[in-house]
Amino acid sequence: MNSTGSGSNPAPPNCDHRQYATVADVESCLKLLKDLTLKVDKISRAVVPANQAGGGDEFSQRFPIATKEAFDDLEAALRDSSYANGFVEHFVGHYEQMGKQLDSTKLMYYLLDLMLSKDFVHACSWTGASTKKDTTKFAFEKYTNFLKQFDRVIKLASSNHKITDTCSFIKQKALTNSGQRVKNERAKAERRDPTL
Repeated sequence: MNSTGSGSNPAPPNCDHRQYATVADVESCLKLLKDLTLKVDKISRAVVPANQAGGGDEFSQRFPIATKEAFDDLEAALRDSSYANGFVEHFVGHYEQMGKQLDSTKLMYYLLDLMLSKDFVHACSWTGASTKKDTTKFAFEKYTNFLKQFDRVIKLASSNHKITDTCSFIKQKALTNSGQRVKNERAKAERRDPTL
């Protein structure tokens, strides 16, 4: 006799055939939960700064750097560990959105372009020397705080990355190819707007 309304809860359907989770099932669920938690954390770090009042965080408004004075200010600001941590977190959000689609070199170019304008990078060399007479460049090697923090961001994307890899990338790729990259950017802009 199955009376409804008697106040007792009916038995769940198929209670005689209930299946119990194995240890492997539980471990698999825990791994999925951990992966999901990591993804949610990454998304929240990437989204929250963009939604803050004032149109974004201070890093969004400061970058890309286009002048030596602004780069000097950044170098000085990066001496402060809390500012340096904020810098790293800001750019980690960018690589987490793009990093899995880019190899290490493309990722470094992508992040460097977010941090420094191509024209500014073209105005730099590693030591400050220039191959052209009467041309002065800014010595990139003196910006050690920037190099350390840039390296921290890259290490989070590629755990086997070393500071020597960062310095080699800056010297042998970013600074060496900066002139061609500026020309390519200007050519793209002219194709979009021939009046430039």
